[in-house]
Amino acid sequence: MKEDLGLSETQYGILSGVTYTLITAFSGLFMGYIADRVNRKWALFMFSFLWSGATLASSFATDFTTILLPRIFTEICLAACFPLCFSLISDSFPPKFRARASSIYTLGLYFGVGMSSLSLIIVLEIGWRHTYQIIAGLSALSSLQVLTLKEPIRGRYDNLKQ
Repeated sequence: MKEDLGLSETQYGILSGVTYTLITAFSGLFMGYIADRVNRKWALFMFSFLWSGATLASSFATDFTTILLPRIFTEICLAACFPLCFSLISDSFPPKFRARASSIYTLGLYFGVGMSSLSLIIVLEIGWRHTYQIIAGLSALSSLQVLTLKEPIRGRYDNLKQ
């Protein structure tokens, strides 16, 4: 990608480090506010699907700006998933099982990181653009699974004795 788009070391560093860290951190604060006020199932579906769209848009980038903008949007969507998912977990499982459920969710994050390493192999075979397109398609399909969730009652287990 770096060579294809003619990115400098600084630009690539912005894309891979600064953008990810700052955008995800700051938008995460706002997304926590959102997670407390909207239907979490639909918000999670929307942000997951939009993440897929931003990933697809990235595959058509031609320079730094056209890769930066979808990358920023991708990170905003990613930041929404953490508070939405943990809020759903909190209201879907009693306190006795909540830590285990959160751990399973977090385990999935690490599997995702591992899968990203596999994507590097795919990039070598078919190129980064096609790899992004495949990832966008698979993530759009997987985001449909969110529609099978039932929005739990907020605070359902708040007054339970442990």
